Amino acid sequence: MECMRQGRSIYMPPMLDRTNYDDWRTRMIVFLRSIDIEIWQVVLTGWTVPTIIAIDGTQIIKEEDNWTRKEHELALHNSKALKVILGRMGQKMFKLINMCTTAKEAWKILKTTHEETIEIGKVVVEISETLIEESVTLCVGNTMKTIVVAPSIGDTVADAAEVPSSENLVESVVRSIEDTTEEAPR
Repeated sequence: MECMRQGRSIYMPPMLDRTNYDDWRTRMIVFLRSIDIEIWQVVLTGWTVPTIIAIDGTQIIKEEDNWTRKEHELALHNSKALKVILGRMGQKMFKLINMCTTAKEAWKILKTTHEETIEIGKVVVEISETLIEESVTLCVGNTMKTIVVAPSIGDTVADAAEVPSSENLVESVVRSIEDTTEEAPR
């Protein structure tokens, strides 16, 4: 029997794994916005600990007891967003962002990590498509010859991209057949 998939709940955001970032991101945005639009806004714009300017002109962290109502709300929005984000991923993903103090910072790290992984994946696919073997079977006289063209794994990406054209491939095959027929005993 097929395993049951994780249900979509309005009370539980999706779980992030290394394969579902695009889906997770979309659903997480909707989830965070559904809690409170300002929670999503703090992910976008960020949050900083409130500060004040001391008598000597230096900027110091404001004691929490002295925060304004708005500063408390923004801190709460950041905490809620960070809690939701941190709570919906496996241990490996958690290790990437467990030291983040703002939801914006955590979101940016996840975005950068996964979008770079996706780009690397696209490059690997392009290289793989380039490395697919191309074969040609030709019959010249009584001799049949199959030539397989595939760059070796050690080739550079530039070399791998230079798969011979069909015309060059045919020339190689014909030369190879001619060499074979010349060597064959008569």
